[in-house]
Amino acid sequence: MPLCHKCGRYAEYLDVESGRWLCAKCIASIVEYKFLRGIRLAKPRRGDNLVMVCRGDLQSYYALKTLIKVEKAYEVTIEAIELAPQPLCEELCEEEGIKYCFEEAKHDTYTDFRLAVLARLRGAQDPLLVMPDALEDLAVYAMSEVWLGDLRGLLLDMLFRVAYPLSGVSVKALALLEPRLAARLPPAYLLASSRELLEELSRSTPSLPYSAVEALFELTAKLRKKSIKTS
Repeated sequence: MPLCHKCGRYAEYLDVESGRWLCAKCIASIVEYKFLRGIRLAKPRRGDNLVMVCRGDLQSYYALKTLIKVEKAYEVTIEAIELAPQPLCEELCEEEGIKYCFEEAKHDTYTDFRLAVLARLRGAQDPLLVMPDALEDLAVYAMSEVWLGDLRGLLLDMLFRVAYPLSGVSVKALALLEPRLAARLPPAYLLASSRELLEELSRSTPSLPYSAVEALFELTAKLRKKSIKTS
């Protein structure tokens, strides 16, 4: 059995990005570091209202739990909205005293979900949105929707400040950290066919999801810059 590259314990997970084996404890530490980095990239301001956008999946729950843990580093407030078939994050929000709003909904695509978020928050006073998308979510969204010409979901990034703190974290790593939760939740990604294609392509090109997400963010940044210039 391989040993963890960082601490020498028995490893449980191969980090494709670094090519190193890691134990669960070290994975948790790296995920938290990447999460914080993702929040910082969005440049939160003092007094910001961070809106955690949840959709009833593992990624949403883990992102909310981690956001609650790290928000003490910033002078901000947190609230959560959950657009999902059934509430998953309500109990956690009640325990932490966080404002929570649930809306029953089911979305077949990432674009549909993002447009629903946009409609739900239209008129909001400049919140910083924290999206639950992990690495595979964003790669599937880019490859199966954006690259095929459906750019409507990118309106969310044009109209709001948006953070993607799990963009460099695999759903597989989250499932290892929350095995009981992962076992009882629906499939990790919205599009099963795209998920299967991504997994098949990633076997021969492990860096593919990272490249797809990087290209997506580059496109988003250019569109946002253009929209600011023309507004």
